Amino acid sequence: MTIIAIALTVLLGSGSPALCQEVALQPDSEAGFRRLMAMSQGGELGSDVSNANIGIRKDGSVAIELVRRGQPNLRFVLQPRRGGESPSRYFDIRGESEEAADRTGALAEALDRCFSGNPFTVAVIEQPPGATMPGWLDAWRADGLAGLARAAELRMTALRSLGYTIGLTALLAALSFASVLQLWFSDPRRSDSPPARIR
Repeated sequence: MTIIAIALTVLLGSGSPALCQEVALQPDSEAGFRRLMAMSQGGELGSDVSNANIGIRKDGSVAIELVRRGQPNLRFVLQPRRGGESPSRYFDIRGESEEAADRTGALAEALDRCFSGNPFTVAVIEQPPGATMPGWLDAWRADGLAGLARAAELRMTALRSLGYTIGLTALLAALSFASVLQLWFSDPRRSDSPPARIR
């Protein structure tokens, strides 16, 4: 049974040939970015800032452009926080210019006010054959225990793939047969000392 449990752990951790998981923005995160735009229009991101342009890039990162009056706009790239030092609870923030880098602290403070919870979640997407799921560490960094639970759910969903299910079933059957053989041919434990007498 121990061998079977280890095999299950390895298979579930190795990923599925048809599904993959990635960190993505939750649908309700739009409300937080709208609050950030309102803060920029109200001068809360600096007296020189009049508006904010926000967009989602193809790689899933968030592009923020702070529009300034009579000065070059400040551009930032937001990604899910991966650990380490970051001024924001949920984002890693990169300023695309030296001046923007100097303003990351103010932007981080504004983002923390706009988002009361983690705006990211672990999402499942279709992948070509050969693609694998990211590890458990990414799920933990994305959403803590909820991320781990979602990652486990996705790995169980991956078992619905026909080829993956057949392979898993065949492996478990072989391991079960090997366990039976081991029990059948194993020698019983012998004791050199005579049995104790009951008085």
